[in-house]
Amino acid sequence: MTLFRSGVAALAAGALLSATAGSGNALACNLNLITHGAVVVHREAGPCVELLDDVGRTYEILNPGGGFPLGKTGTIYAEIVGGGGACDEGIPVMVCYWQPDYRVRVTGLVITKNFIECPGYYIHLDGGDLDYFVSNCEDVPGLCEPGTIGRRVEVELFVDTGVSVCLGTFVSDVLSWKPASP
Repeated sequence: MTLFRSGVAALAAGALLSATAGSGNALACNLNLITHGAVVVHREAGPCVELLDDVGRTYEILNPGGGFPLGKTGTIYAEIVGGGGACDEGIPVMVCYWQPDYRVRVTGLVITKNFIECPGYYIHLDGGDLDYFVSNCEDVPGLCEPGTIGRRVEVELFVDTGVSVCLGTFVSDVLSWKPASP
């Protein structure tokens, strides 16, 4: 069983099991691959787009459209298919859904959770059920300390959309933070 980083990803994956590709071609999408990596583009054998995943496996994206900029990281929900494309390298896939990693600025409370899967510090958004797991506490002095628990902070986060055991939360690196205005 694959575990997802967030409930949103789990819902998206469930919907994609019988989804059609968003390109307007109404291609059936039999989801059999979820992986996170970086987009790399080769132009040696004609235009082609590939995703080099986090464990070093290369996938050729047969339906790239315009949403796969060079160097962008994210998660593909895809169908592995036979036959190659313009790259003639990597495993050919039809992408059902692309979830790029992103940056976001939020205000929320610093909380801790003792979940077995992801114990540690979180940013809990004001007025919502969304939590961002702080994966880089050692890089943000002063944030992940007992004295900040329950305090409102403004943070800039880099959210990694990859598959994780941290259910119901987004695994994030804090890029900057400061106490929030009262």
